[in-house]
Amino acid sequence: TSINTSRLTVKDGGIVSSSTAATGNAGKLNINAEEIVVSGTSQNSFPTQISATASILDEVARKTYSLPPFPTGNTGEVTINTNRLIIKDRGQLSVQHQGTGNAGKLNVFADAIALDNGGEITASTASGQGGNINLQVKDALLLSDRSSITAEAGGIGDGGNIDIEALVMAAKNNSDIVANAIEGRGGNIQI
Repeated sequence: TSINTSRLTVKDGGIVSSSTAATGNAGKLNINAEEIVVSGTSQNSFPTQISATASILDEVARKTYSLPPFPTGNTGEVTINTNRLIIKDRGQLSVQHQGTGNAGKLNVFADAIALDNGGEITASTASGQGGNINLQVKDALLLSDRSSITAEAGGIGDGGNIDIEALVMAAKNNSDIVANAIEGRGGNIQI
């Protein structure tokens, strides 16, 4: 799936996603925009997201569509080309896998990226291969007020890698860049 627009705003729990809930792989999501803003949460506190996911659906949905208890297909890939990417107020840009497949890859090519007030860029897996994050920033990458860039793996999975190239980078007010795993190998961070 490709989205081409001058400005993309996703807010108040909205989701732009490529996903799977079974054995098939999720597709690729490509977004080309001059400015992208991802902000806020839903009324139930679910984060606004641009994502590729492999999700465990509730029991009713699994029975209705004859889905397995957890997905084994791989998460797709998200690629973003933009002048400005702004993720704020607990909004998320992510690749996630809740089953046993691989968590995919997140690529961002931007002039500037700003994460604020709990904004997140994340790649995570429950037990498969962790997702990788690749950020190519021409100018500044700024994290503030509990924002984060994380690549994590639960269970026996290996954590993904984080690669960042930026002219200027700053993280303040409890903002983090983390690559880790519980039982597997933690990923690498290269800046």
